[in-house]
Amino acid sequence: MRIQTTCPQCISEAGIHTAFIMQPQQLIDDGIHKVVCDKGHKYTVELRAQKFEMLFDIAVNAIGDGYMREAVASFAASLERFYEFFIKYHIHSLGIDESILLNTWKEVSNQSERQLGAFTFLFLAKYNEKAQTLDSNAVGFRNRVIHKGYIPSEAEAIDFGNKVYSVIKGIAQKLELSEGKRLDSYYSSTLPCSSGTKFLLTQQSNAISMGHKINGTSFRDYKSILKQFRIDDVR
Repeated sequence: MRIQTTCPQCISEAGIHTAFIMQPQQLIDDGIHKVVCDKGHKYTVELRAQKFEMLFDIAVNAIGDGYMREAVASFAASLERFYEFFIKYHIHSLGIDESILLNTWKEVSNQSERQLGAFTFLFLAKYNEKAQTLDSNAVGFRNRVIHKGYIPSEAEAIDFGNKVYSVIKGIAQKLELSEGKRLDSYYSSTLPCSSGTKFLLTQQSNAISMGHKINGTSFRDYKSILKQFRIDDVR
């Protein structure tokens, strides 16, 4: 996936009414993009998004580009990283030192099943109810795609994305309702952040952005996300 930007120095020098060529930049892991425009101007683009938000964008873009296996893999990774976000936020909210959290996370960082277990029991302890997770059919489908090389149809990829979105939306909205400003503060403090740059642009993720709320929530109907990415719901 690529992000599209326009050089801020070119705009500053030439004026806002001049037409500029968009500068494509390949998305990178840390969300901090060092860009050099065609005139040699240097600037930085921050993608102000959590990893699960970036991955969900990648997944929906992959559907639009016709890469269904990649879409399913990215949807699945987005959900896993959302579980990580929940775990780290909950531990942070208990006042546990960040260094202890990071050292403990190393014990499960390469084991998704342990991460899922940690999430489900932390959710239980926090809300006194069982957490919503993917059902067995969705898990089986994900495993067929990722581990057995199954090539899904567009309809299957869209449907799996809907199931992942439903899980993320349900849990995140519960967090938004119960945690309020404390969640907002943690979310903002853990976003990609650069320093020492004269020209800085920021962008948000498009499908999910917990930093952008309307009527108290960051979430909307899944079909509206597909429409935003110009994808028809073919289920």
